[in-house]
Amino acid sequence: LCQTHSNGRCQQPLAGRLDPEVWKTVISSLYVFLVFGFTSFVMVIVHERVPDMRTYPPLPDIFLDSVPRIPWAFAMAEACGLILCYMFLLILLLHKHRSILFRRLCSLMGTVFLLRCCTMFATSLSVPGQHLKCASKTYGDSWGKIQRAMAIWSGFGMTLTGVQTCGDYMFSGHTVVITMLNFFVTEYTPRNWN
Repeated sequence: LCQTHSNGRCQQPLAGRLDPEVWKTVISSLYVFLVFGFTSFVMVIVHERVPDMRTYPPLPDIFLDSVPRIPWAFAMAEACGLILCYMFLLILLLHKHRSILFRRLCSLMGTVFLLRCCTMFATSLSVPGQHLKCASKTYGDSWGKIQRAMAIWSGFGMTLTGVQTCGDYMFSGHTVVITMLNFFVTEYTPRNWN
């Protein structure tokens, strides 16, 4: 929208007024939805290519070798991700430009997950620890792979929903989601809350 002058030129709208452009939000939502589906399918392919734990032991890690394993830490990371997600939903509910915020999140999340697909597919790393029971698993025909991808997709890739995956440890979707949501929560909450 713009104000037209007598000379026919268009003046920019007043500062502070942003058009929500819902069609862009719909496109970015569709984009992230499709990328999450594609990521789920790539995770199925990557699971089939997991190196044998006996042949390829976990890579040496000074931190993981020095600190005792905390069994509940992964579930706590997922809980933190859910808390951040609820906080972001509350921000969306209360924010003046909710459509723009949601569009930004979908665009960034979709792009980062698409890049994650490329790195997961290109690199097959060994399983990070002996406590993980991972082996290469084939899902048979294409229909079996699609069914497994749908299970990962519908469970959001979270172990809290019963999804177990292998081969995507170095390129953690949990880290992507927690980092992105943390950024959006800290960026779009009022300054006096920080």
